[in-house]
This record gives sequence, structure tokens and C-alpha cells, in this order.
Amino acid sequence: MSRLDTNLLAVVLVGAFLSGGCKDVERPDGTGGIAVRIVVPSESGAWVSTGAVAGPMTHLEAARATATSSNTTKTVQLTRSGNNFTGTIDQLPVGTYTVTVEGLVGGEVDHFGQTSGVEVRSGQNTTATISFASFVPSVSLSGPSPTSSFSPTFTIQSVPGATSYIVEVDRTTAFSNPFRGTVNTTNIFVTVTDTGTFYVRARAVNSAVSQGGRAGAPVSARVVTDLRPSGDTFSTATDLGFGSSSGFTLDSLNIYPATDSDWFQLKDCNGDSLTITAQAVRLAPRSPLNSFLQLFSGSTGRFLAENDDLASDTTDARIKIAISADGNYRIRVFGSNNTVGHYKLVIQVKAGANNTGSGCKVAPFSVPQLSAGRYHTCAVKGDGTVACWGRNEFGELGNGTSGNAFSSPVRVSSSESFQTVAAGGLHSCALTVTGVAYCWGRNGNGQLGDGSSIDRTTPVAVSGSRTYQKITAGRFHTCALDTGGTAYCWGSNFNGKLGDGTSTSSSTPVAVSGGLTFQQIGAGEQHTCGLTTAGEVYCWGDNSSGQLGDGTNTGSAVPVPVGSSFTALAVGGFHTCALTTSGVAKCWGHGGFGQLGNGAFANSNVPVSVSGSLTFSTLSAGLYTTCGIAAGTTYCWGNNFDGQVGDNSTIDRPQPTAVSSGIAFQAVSAGSYHTCAIEATSGNAYCWGWNGYGQVGDGTAFEHTGPVAVSGLSARRVAAGVLHTCAAGTGGAAACWGLNSTGQLGDNSTSDRASPGGVSGLTTGIVEVGAGVGYSCALDEAGSAYCWGSNTFGQLGDGTTTGTLAPVKVASPVAFTSISTGYFHSCGVGQDGKIYCWGANGRGELGNGTTTNSSTPVAVASAETFKQVSAGWQLTCAVSTSGVAYCWGDNNAGGVGNGTTSTAPVTSPTPVQMPSGTSFASVSAGDGFACGVTTAGTGYCWGFNGNGQLGNNSTTSSAAPVEVSGKITWKSISTGRAHACGITSDDVLMCWGDNFTGQLGDGTFGDRSVPTRVLAATAFNRVAAGYVHTCGAFGSTIYCWGSDERGELGRGTATTIRKAPLQVIAGPASTPVLVRRLDAGARSVETRTSATLEPERTARLETEVRLKRRY
Repeated sequence: MSRLDTNLLAVVLVGAFLSGGCKDVERPDGTGGIAVRIVVPSESGAWVSTGAVAGPMTHLEAARATATSSNTTKTVQLTRSGNNFTGTIDQLPVGTYTVTVEGLVGGEVDHFGQTSGVEVRSGQNTTATISFASFVPSVSLSGPSPTSSFSPTFTIQSVPGATSYIVEVDRTTAFSNPFRGTVNTTNIFVTVTDTGTFYVRARAVNSAVSQGGRAGAPVSARVVTDLRPSGDTFSTATDLGFGSSSGFTLDSLNIYPATDSDWFQLKDCNGDSLTITAQAVRLAPRSPLNSFLQLFSGSTGRFLAENDDLASDTTDARIKIAISADGNYRIRVFGSNNTVGHYKLVIQVKAGANNTGSGCKVAPFSVPQLSAGRYHTCAVKGDGTVACWGRNEFGELGNGTSGNAFSSPVRVSSSESFQTVAAGGLHSCALTVTGVAYCWGRNGNGQLGDGSSIDRTTPVAVSGSRTYQKITAGRFHTCALDTGGTAYCWGSNFNGKLGDGTSTSSSTPVAVSGGLTFQQIGAGEQHTCGLTTAGEVYCWGDNSSGQLGDGTNTGSAVPVPVGSSFTALAVGGFHTCALTTSGVAKCWGHGGFGQLGNGAFANSNVPVSVSGSLTFSTLSAGLYTTCGIAAGTTYCWGNNFDGQVGDNSTIDRPQPTAVSSGIAFQAVSAGSYHTCAIEATSGNAYCWGWNGYGQVGDGTAFEHTGPVAVSGLSARRVAAGVLHTCAAGTGGAAACWGLNSTGQLGDNSTSDRASPGGVSGLTTGIVEVGAGVGYSCALDEAGSAYCWGSNTFGQLGDGTTTGTLAPVKVASPVAFTSISTGYFHSCGVGQDGKIYCWGANGRGELGNGTTTNSSTPVAVASAETFKQVSAGWQLTCAVSTSGVAYCWGDNNAGGVGNGTTSTAPVTSPTPVQMPSGTSFASVSAGDGFACGVTTAGTGYCWGFNGNGQLGNNSTTSSAAPVEVSGKITWKSISTGRAHACGITSDDVLMCWGDNFTGQLGDGTFGDRSVPTRVLAATAFNRVAAGYVHTCGAFGSTIYCWGSDERGELGRGTATTIRKAPLQVIAGPASTPVLVRRLDAGARSVETRTSATLEPERTARLETEVRLKRRY
């Protein structure tokens, strides 16, 4: 096989050599000449006079004749005379000759004639008869064009006198740099390593014309081996089906022209490992394509991962990614740097436990009752506990936290047994089995009913001794029915929606005026309605859209009648619906999105019948959407901007439209921009619609236009180590990614991972993780610590110095409330308030008064009780319950912060030198330096400052705390090896210090000695500064930046360095890992301003100006 210099083509030309020769004769002395008789094939039999070349050869530019014997060769140029050429060959020694005549065009042989055995006698001219014919071969394509073969066949039309042929192949008809090969047959095949159009021509060869004669006209061939035609798109992606363990191999694919992309799609399961390779340069013959791979969510088009080998063409594009949610994914293949060529797509699937081989198992979430709120969802489980998921800015999920969204259910922190739950705007409420009302979340208008305006992250009892039978949560207010049917409301009373005849808000329940006895009650955005035991509907509050249904648009602070003969009620954002005794649905109020269901997009201040002659058994009204169940089929109508109608579209529907999926539901609940339902047979929960806060509950933040099962994966904590990262999922599973040379990923291997993968055995109950140098640790709900990886210094805490590839339990005498993983040592705060440390102790970092390593936890030598600890590099710092910061360990550069430096280690806790009365909220220890945030939000750093990591606009080290520049109010600060990052009171993330690998995230590689904003449009509420990389999070999304040498940024492939934030990829069809807390070993402490009155809009419809959100 040969190759073109351009590396575009290689040609193999196959044939069998022809043979021929001449006869040697004995030559006498003397000279003579040869007279030539030429016969032109087109003038068969024509006589040409002696010494002349004649015939219809007008295109010939010149001609020559050559006589050759065993020892003599003589060539004469013939002279043109009209269309004839004349000349003589004389003075030839006596002998036997071969006579050749060549007609030339452009200096190349166009016509050729030859005869042998011509005898030259002394003093005589011998006549030689020569047939003169074209020496230009033509070539034809034997097979079809275009062809799918990389070895198309051709036929050369033989020419007289040729013994072989030179074949030339090139990309253009100019043949400026062709491949040339010689064949000895007229049937040939040409093997190419590329696709597209190329051209073939031939030259005839013999002993007299060894370099080949004039080339014939070229013939073109088009090689097309693409499974997909040029121009396919995301939406037309070839469906490969379900990702079973057998995987997929697609050969003979092609990228041509350079603008071409190939798209494929497949379905895969949570827990699978997916490897995609676009083989090109490794193929035989090698392809010139520099393949580029990208992976996208099939449901939203959201980018997930990519890979390209821009630095070298010796390897092919490859993506390896862990799948953390069921879904459809799209694969794009194209050429980098405008390269084209053929390739083979190889997709390997390592099936996880959820992959059945033909589909994905769904972990059921069975509930008897659920409620979809504005941006979150809550459900009562069969055991009487309540679980919530979605937005949690004000603690509306009730699990004791605030600020971070959860995309799968988390338990509400309560020992009560509940019977029903209501999810409102930014708060939630529930009734116990004994009728006691509890609420949690936002309380700016007193909507929790506990007599205060303080937000609550766990349930608080509603004031009063009443017991209730029904409860409903609106945007800013709450209402409930006591066991006697009397209605009570509390919270905001803007527009009179509490129904007590006033517009005065109340943080405790007030009775609704009128003395009515209700069986059902519903709270909307700015109005409330109730259904009496007599079947009459009354409404009160805002009426700007006609939502009170009394035929006017005048609001009322007391109940006004709507109508009678109703059996059920559903109150939406600005509209209301009810069922008549015959099952007919009637709606009134705002109808701009079609939510009244009467086929129109108009308001109505009186009830109108829903279209379709359906008999409904239940109704639910959301912000601008309505849903109902009729004859076992679930229908929705109204606003469908985010797919909340569930018909696999985003088109608003003004009349009932069946929810796709074919699942029979027993109950449905419409929220603001999403909808949830309970399956009739299994009781499993399904949701659909907008999922930006994880409120659909499938473990992702992807919008769904049809029902998906509530389940999924998210993370509550992330830790950035040295070239690796770990996370703790909200479902209790630990995951790690990045460098794994010593088993620090805990997956029983030493193979690096560029996307999150599970830690062996830690599948439930994990609440905290830490990442050090070559090892990692985790803490479970019971307070037990586990570590894995390198154990040279005893840092795994199991009583040995033997490393492990899977977690081992730390041999601790106490249970922990928190842990922190340093570079070669770890520490934890025990439930007794004491600090225990283990591992390396060469600089006294264990704080027990010695410098002896310990492979089991030892108590720090201090009588204080502590609330937080941070393990750094040979340095440890902690905050006592009284707010005093202590440090111990290496103090060469003043890292202990006590105003001194010393070569001798500080082996027990020493107070950081601060003015009297200063109280710390948190500290974080790095390499020779530390930082802390006071309860007033002031940031201080101390110790080594060679890279500006103290943030005080200098590079001078300081043994006492110096204030971080900028007069910034900080929520938290996290330290890495030589850099620090902090979150301001405005949720802005800023970093400073060493930036050699871009770990400051400001788009540069320059060190910064003052806080510099990270290049990200998002806000942040968690940050973890690692060794040479950083991770941050806001709400549900993690971003990482800096060194990615071993995939520690979690992008699905190692990319060396990223100097600005990129989202962590948890797997196809999943959101970046959702987090509860994120730090680098130290627990971040947040402060929150006191609650203020929730601002309310005027009495008008909330305009739909929200941008379409894609996650």
C-alpha cells in the first residue's frame, strides 16, 4: 500500500505484468538507412511515401522516430509538412533494428507505433511498415457511483504497444499532487482511506515510454459510506434503541463535507456506565478525520459532555460518563479543524442494577397524597411521614436546611404522623392524624401561623388549640377548616383574602366572616374560595380577573356566593373551578392561557362549562393550569409553557387534553409550572413540567413534557481534594471522580474517572464527604466515619497503615457530628463537642500535644467544646462553641495565627490573635495559612502569603489575622493549598491567591492578592477550594474549574485546565449534581438577615415574563 503526500489518499493498483522483447541479429560492416511506412488505424491500408509520417493527426504538435539495435540508438525529429511529418533515419550501422515512432502533445507521447526485426544493409534504405495508433488510455468506473466501498473498481481500455499502465489518483482534476502507481492489467481496484469524490486517470507505459505517455481524461468516483446523509440534525438523530450491555458498533460512517455532523440517539439507565468512541485514526486504512464527540440530553438539548484530541491526531474522540438518571441522549459526531473522513462509532454500555436489558427499573415512590406548590412538591408517605422536593430557599422542604434545592424527596424533620400536606408558594403546611396543623418555610407575612414572621426550616405548630380537617396553602396565606367546618385563615391579607372583613394581615388564624360551614377550602394567589356542606361555593379576596365568580370584577374581604349544586372545588392562581353534582366541570376567573377549558383564551367572571362533555371525578387548579380525571384518564389544560399539561408539547391548551403516558392516575395536583399525580394501582408518584428546582423529583433539573416517576439522585455535599472530588447524594449515596491512583475514589479500582461514580458500600445514609491527598472520607447519619485510599500515615483511622480501595470504618471512640479531611490527616467534631484527629502528625496537626502519627482518632488537647473543625496541610483550625478560633500544627509562616512564627510545631490548640469580643462563625485551614469569617461577616486570613492568599493586597506573610480587602461582608470562606474563595452576602463568589492552574476562575492564570470575582453569571451559596481546583454551587448546580488533569472537574473527560467555571456532569439526562452543602473540609456557616414582610403585587395578574428555562 502506498500513500499520497497529502495523506488524503492511498492507492493499491493490482495486475500482472505483460512481457515482450526484441530479437538480436548479427550485424555486418557498413551503414544504411530505414525508410518508414506508416499505417494509421483510422485510414487502414493507406500508403504513405517513404520517409513520411502522415494521416489525420492534426492535434499532434511534434513527432520523432527512433531506431534501436543491440548497440546503436538513433532518434530523429520529424518535420511537419501540413498534416504530415517527414524525416529520415540514416547512417545506421548494419544490423537488426526496432523502429519506434512517437507523436507528441505537450512533450508527452500521444501516439505510438513500433516494429522490430528491421534489417539494415550496407548502402541501402530498408522499408519498415509501422502501425501508428493512439497511446492515450481511457479509464471507466466498473461499479456504481456513489459507492459504499473504500475499494471501487475501474477498467483501463488497453492501447496498442502498452506493457503496463501508470494510474494517478487525486482529489481534483488538476492532479497537482497525485498518487501514482503502476499496474500490469486493465482491471484494477483503488483502495482509499477517505470518503468523498476523487479522480482517476492512466498513462500507458512500455520500454520506449518508461515514464508513461499522455494521460487520458480522468474519471470520477464518489465514496459515500455515511449511515446518515449530510445535513442530519438533533431532531432527526438515528435511533439506536435501548442501551443494553451488548452496546452498539456502527461501521462505515462518514463525515463529509467539513460542515457535516452525524447525530444518534439512545436510551440508557441510572447506574450505567457509557463509553462512546469515534474511531478514525486507529482504523486500517487510517482515516484523516480528527473526530469530535458531544453528548446532549435528548429531552432538553442540554449539553452534557464532549471530547476532542486537539493536541494530537494519534487518538480518537472518546467520552466515558456515569449515568445517574434514566433518559434519552443524543450523540453528535463531527470533524475537528474542518477534517473529513470515515469513522467507526463504538458505544459500550456497562449495565448497572437498574438496567434490565430491555428497559430501566424505576424506584417507586408510593404516596397516598401529594401537593404541587409553586416551585416545590410535598407528599405524605404511607408511614405518615412527609417528604418534599424542589426549591428550598426559605426552608419550604422542612428538612432543617434552606438555600439548596433537592431534586428527589427529602424527609420533613418531624416525629409527627401526618394525614395530609399542602405545598404553597414558598411554604408548606400539613395536618397530623390528630388534626394538629404544622407549617414551615417562608413566613414574611405570617403564613406559618405561629404568631411570628420568622422563617422556619422545620415544622412549627400553628397557634391555637384547634384541630383541623382540611388545610390549603396559597402564595402568601394559609387557610384551614376545623372539625366543625369553620374556616380560618392567616398570613397576608392584601385584597382581603383572609375573609375576615379587613385587609389586616395576621400571623395567627382568624375566622372567615359569615358563619358558613365548609367542607372544602382552597387558597389561590390573591383569593380564597370554599365549598359549603350545602354544595354552595363562596369566594373572597382579589377579583380583578373575575376569580370570585360573582359576575363582577370587584374584590371582597368577605365571602360572596358563586353558585350551588357543587361537589368539589379547585382554586388556582387567578381562577377557580368546581364540579357539579353531575360531574361537569365549571371554571371562572383568568383564562388568558386557556385554563378555563372552554376553548377560549379569555377571562370570565361567571362559571363557564369546560369543553368536551367529560364527567370528572376530581379537579386540581394550578397557577395558570387546570387538571382533572375523567373515566380513568387524566386531562390538563391551560398554560403549557413548561410542559405542565403533560401532552409532550409546550403549546397552551384551551380545552382538556389527555396527559401522555397511558398511566391511570387516582389523584392529580397542578402546581405553578409543574403537575404531579398518583398512579391508581401502585400509588407511585409521577410529575411533569418545569423542573428548574428539581420539583419534578426525578433526580434531575430537566423540564419534562410528560410524566416521569419521582425518584432520582442528587447530592447534599461536595468536597474538592487533590486531583479528585467527592459528593454525598441526597439519597445517601457517596460518589467520587478524578484521580484514583491510590483508590481514593473508593470503587475497588485504581482507574481514574472523569464523571461521578459510586463509592463501594456507601449507598445510603451518607451526609458528609471529605477529599484529601490520595484518600477520602465520609460521615453517615449515625455519626460513623469511613475512609478509603492511601493510608501511609494512618489517615484512614482504622488502626492500620494499609491502604484500601473501598471504605473502612474509622475506629472512633465517639460518634461524629461533622468531619474534615486534610491533606494527610482528618478530624471530626464528636457528639460530645470534643475534636478528634487521626493520621499524619509530623507538625503537631493532630493537636494532642505530640508529633506522633496516629492510625486511630485521638482527642485534641483542649477543654473547650467545639462547633466546627477544618483540617488543612499540616495545620488544623477550629471554632469553639463560644466563637473563639483556635489553630495548631505548622507555624513556620504564622499559620497558627497567634502573632508568632516558629520552626517548632504547635502541638495543641492555640487561640487565634483577635481583638476581644470578636466571634468567629467558621474557619478554614489551607497550606500554611488559614481564613475565617466572623459572626459579623468580616473575613480574616493569616499565615503564608507568597501567592496573595491572605487577600489583603500584598504578598507579605502575617502571623496575625489581617482583614481581607474590599470591606466585603462574607458568608463563608474556603481555603485550598494556596488560594482561597469566599461567598459574599450577595451570593457573589470571589477568589484570590495562587492561580497557576486557573483555580481562581477569573479567566486568567495570574495570581490575585485581592478578592476577584469568578467568571460566572450564576450566584453561589457553596464553595470548596481544593488543591489546584475549585468547586462552587448555587441551588442545584455544581460548577468546577482549575486543574482537570485527572477528570476532577467532573466533565466526563479530563481536559487539563479550565480557568472559568463549568458544570459538573453527573450523567446523561441528569442535572449537574445537586448539593446541600459544599466545602473543602470545613462546614460553611451561613447567616441570614431577619425576616421582612413579603412584598406583594398590586391586585393584578402576574404577567408571564419568565424566560424559558432549560436545564
